[in-house]
Amino acid sequence: MTDYRLTGRYYLLPTPKGAFQALTHPYRSLAQHFVINLLKNRSSPVSKPETITALLDGCDIRTAMKTMHEAQSAGWIQGFSEAQQLPDLPVSQALRDLLSTLSSSGQALLADHSGFPVASAGLSASHSQRLATLAAEVAVIHNRHADYLTHSLAIDEPGWGVVDPLGASKIGIWVLYPGKHRFVLLINDMPNLNRREFVTLAWILVHRYG
Repeated sequence: MTDYRLTGRYYLLPTPKGAFQALTHPYRSLAQHFVINLLKNRSSPVSKPETITALLDGCDIRTAMKTMHEAQSAGWIQGFSEAQQLPDLPVSQALRDLLSTLSSSGQALLADHSGFPVASAGLSASHSQRLATLAAEVAVIHNRHADYLTHSLAIDEPGWGVVDPLGASKIGIWVLYPGKHRFVLLINDMPNLNRREFVTLAWILVHRYG
């Protein structure tokens, strides 16, 4: 039987990989649930036993530590020596600024499940509306066929895309589940989700809608 212990006092946040894995799966493992719960407050939680168990809805300490270890081994969480804070900006401005960093061309949008463009960067109002509608329709297809793709074809990748003949992305679409509300992220040209701005985007969505 393995014993788990904390080796220091750190302030916890998901890595970009962890935020992506937790946010793009509606039915979460315990480790993914732990990652999502890191984003529910405006300040990053500190790694102490009572906090870890609270992040897992009060489960026993051994299960909590084992789950945290699994998330850490998967590269889903990271620790900081100082508390990290959610940016104190209007949500629309913060989302617009973050979206612009996630695309090689600075063009991206976030839509709700009905096709309303919640925020966009680098796109005209007319393009934002049409692309948000497209993204919402793709999300419906994704939800309808996700179980088949995952369980029958062993494809557990949540993204959909328009690609050129060489496979380079022209449009990428990801369905996000920060809570009861469903959103769709659409990125023109090459996506760049492996960055802190994606974690902050996830943080805003989970804190507001989770």
